Amino acid sequence: MITVTTFAIGNRYIKELPGWVKSIKQHSKPVMMIVGLAKPGESVIDVYVQRSDSDKVAHIYEFRPPVNGKLLTNWNNIGFLKPCWISAVLDSDYCTDTVLWTDVDSRTRGDLNLVVHDLDDCDLGLVYNVNHWMAGTIAARRTPENYEWFKDWGTACIKKMKPVQTNWHNNDQTVMQNMIAKLQAPPIIDLGVKWASLPPALVGDKKNPVLVAPSDENAIVWHWQASRGEVHGWNWPPEERYRKV
Repeated sequence: MITVTTFAIGNRYIKELPGWVKSIKQHSKPVMMIVGLAKPGESVIDVYVQRSDSDKVAHIYEFRPPVNGKLLTNWNNIGFLKPCWISAVLDSDYCTDTVLWTDVDSRTRGDLNLVVHDLDDCDLGLVYNVNHWMAGTIAARRTPENYEWFKDWGTACIKKMKPVQTNWHNNDQTVMQNMIAKLQAPPIIDLGVKWASLPPALVGDKKNPVLVAPSDENAIVWHWQASRGEVHGWNWPPEERYRKV
């Protein structure tokens, strides 16, 4: 059994959390879920743990990220917190041997425990797509090397936090890519695009189609990218009843 983790910070992402949990419970064998939840502007995140084969949810502690008083009030700062969160999960007593991060606006369509097989002999797995490493799905074994790397990545991200900023080209993923390019990361295996299928391109008018499906319907993880609504002004991602789930 693996540990699957995410956090929901701010109203847009809090609305995504029930769908994230439901899809895991429907499509995956038992996993341990560690979830963070915070209202907009808060710097303290409530941490909950739940097995996917149980309805029992336990509040285990409050996570105080090392953000030096910087509020999590914008898309960049929320994303910059991701590696700090993953390092804290790796250090948690509730964590199993393998951690899988998936963005809260993603949906599970298969058994997430299969990531252990796809990691093979490597301790860190990402998805390489369109000539860059993506950060929406991240698999990491619970090793000291991974723990330190996520801490270092988090430190680099926190340095870029600003009170008010939305810069789509300077985010947690670009910081990660720069570290990998400079060989400042453990060995990485490509998990393959089945772990991070993206939604189709936004075309046509600004109304949600009746049915929306990603480009690869056989993928284990579907990413919906709630931030697209901020970029394009669309109602995106569509309501759960309009998605092919």
